[in-house]
Amino acid sequence: GLTKFVLRVKRVHTLGNMGVSSVLCSEEIHGSTVLQKSKSGRQKDDVAKMPDDFTMHPVCQAAKDLNKNVDFVLLSTLPALPHPWPRNQDLPRSMVSIPSTNDLVLAVSHTWFYQRHPDPFGTESIITLDLARRAVAEHMSGEALLFYDYLSVTQRPFRKGQAERSELQQRYFEAALKAMPRLYILADAVLHVEPPAFSSPAHDDGEVYSVDCSRLYGATLAEFNSEVQIVGMRECESFGLFDRVLSVDGVAVKSVADVRKAMQSAELKRTPSFALLERAPFGPRNLSPASDRGWIYLERFCSMV
Repeated sequence: GLTKFVLRVKRVHTLGNMGVSSVLCSEEIHGSTVLQKSKSGRQKDDVAKMPDDFTMHPVCQAAKDLNKNVDFVLLSTLPALPHPWPRNQDLPRSMVSIPSTNDLVLAVSHTWFYQRHPDPFGTESIITLDLARRAVAEHMSGEALLFYDYLSVTQRPFRKGQAERSELQQRYFEAALKAMPRLYILADAVLHVEPPAFSSPAHDDGEVYSVDCSRLYGATLAEFNSEVQIVGMRECESFGLFDRVLSVDGVAVKSVADVRKAMQSAELKRTPSFALLERAPFGPRNLSPASDRGWIYLERFCSMV
């Protein structure tokens, strides 16, 4: 579980020559923490008299062109989303909005269960929605908008048939990464989502099987943390997207070059050759606790600044 603590910090958002003060406090809820910041300052009638630049939420100042690189999702639309939650670029544009000063912006700090999807079984989404509703009950003014990286920033494929990020989407992604520390500082509330146990794996996750090496010629291979995984394949293949190549003819492989070399050697010998694979439908699992993950540490440090 997370350590219980109460933290109160006073800070100022600078908007031109005007400031908005906020108070940060935290409370533990169902093994997770919601960090809430109650805003004081401009009222709705005041905003109506201001130039357009002053109607934007302070979080929009996290980076230049933030609203081009990052989407804030309307909380009210999330219950209708299917599980697993879709990638940012697959969301209907009606689900996102640019935050204004009267809106409540919630940023979510959470773990990724798998390489390709943070929450394929909906474990985290239940906690996220619960914490978000509690924050809204305490501090609601306008719309409630959520920053959740998988929904808010362009992502890589997690299932067969999805396109890779385009060059433009990759630039958006890289710009969003640079903006994230300030985004977590300027959000009205940061939700620390940490389920008590690891999500149940897919029914075939970790299953080991063998294939004739010749079939790997129809696969696109990539390296990830000294492992070789399948990142592209022909429609007719029985191996799965993101499955790991463990060995070829009993020899462990740690790079794409290892696999190609073993396949070429078998081809020259003209002998049957087999590869041992492990199913990983969402990529490798990440079993590291939240406290050992660098991004989580950064996000939660920023949420307390």
